[in-house]
Amino acid sequence: MSSAATTRLPFPYTSATLASANPDLKQAVDEGLPYPKGASIPKDWDAVKLLTTRLVAADVRTILGPSSPANPDPRGMIIHGQVIDGALELDGLQGKIGLRLESCLIASPISLIDAVLPWLELTGCVLRAPLIADRVQLGWLTASGCLFEFRRDDAVLALPQAKVAHDVRLAGSKFDLPQSDGNPGGWAVDLAGATISGQLSVAKLESTEHRGGIQLTGA
Repeated sequence: MSSAATTRLPFPYTSATLASANPDLKQAVDEGLPYPKGASIPKDWDAVKLLTTRLVAADVRTILGPSSPANPDPRGMIIHGQVIDGALELDGLQGKIGLRLESCLIASPISLIDAVLPWLELTGCVLRAPLIADRVQLGWLTASGCLFEFRRDDAVLALPQAKVAHDVRLAGSKFDLPQSDGNPGGWAVDLAGATISGQLSVAKLESTEHRGGIQLTGA
């Protein structure tokens, strides 16, 4: 999905989704604790691929938005060892708390077009769909120790014209991507036109032979 084809979308929620959102996830966010309580965290990508416990993406969206606490815990939303069920659509969100996904399996896109979040952290996750974040505004972005398994032409991390107040950390991640005629530049990460006020960390970043580049044109 190219930035030229995207438009700002309203943040979607209804009174029904607010009432039905996962109460345990709400409580964890209120208390600044990881969800679910007492969950064991997979130690490697192979273990993440075997996860079966599912968390509905719509509940994440709802609680990050209108259901977030009036005085949120600064630790934000922390999710451990879950299969994220469905696309995580956060387009246009004006978030008060950050989101951390640790050792989660993500098979549907994460969309943050025109969103504002204090931070987004992905650590030890396996992603089989892109993160699309045209014009997103973040305090910082971390995608460290993640495995990106992708089978489409788009960049895996698409952040054209993003604004990041601090660092973008991609250290220790691996891009397992096929050769693509539809992405002749071989870009795995698109930061074209992005503004990063801190550092771009790519230490120990691995990629397949054909794709794994980072596009920084205009950044």
